[in-house]
Amino acid sequence: MKVVFILIRLTGYLLGSFALFSGVADVLGFIPHSYETPPWPARLMASLPSMLAGAVLLVPIKYCLRGAMLYVLAAGYALVVLAAVVLSVQALIGYSSGTKGPAIVPAAMIFLYIPVANAFVLWRMRRDYKGPPNNSFKPNLSADAAKSA
Repeated sequence: MKVVFILIRLTGYLLGSFALFSGVADVLGFIPHSYETPPWPARLMASLPSMLAGAVLLVPIKYCLRGAMLYVLAAGYALVVLAAVVLSVQALIGYSSGTKGPAIVPAAMIFLYIPVANAFVLWRMRRDYKGPPNNSFKPNLSADAAKSA
């Protein structure tokens, strides 16, 4: 199961880095547009959602399994999964209406699967998390009393 989690996280890292770096490239003006390149604030606002989703997918899960960071990451995954569901449903509706080609169906399912699987890995790692070991010394008073008597 650990190998499956590693592969899921690897796909999450790949998709996250692609989303983040392509958004940065668009904001910097390296991606050509059809008619003319819009001003950089418009490009930033258009690329910001995908860049934030990429940043959520790039956060290492094993360092965020407790405290407030867990809840922030879980909320980020919830928003990314919700956006992926909305985009997948829109793609499937476009396919059923005939405005999109048949290749949109597997693409929509893949782009839905990656954030959902990464959110599942977060849930499973949090469920299996035991926390740091408790190495504090706790004397057993009843055993000490029995030895001295």
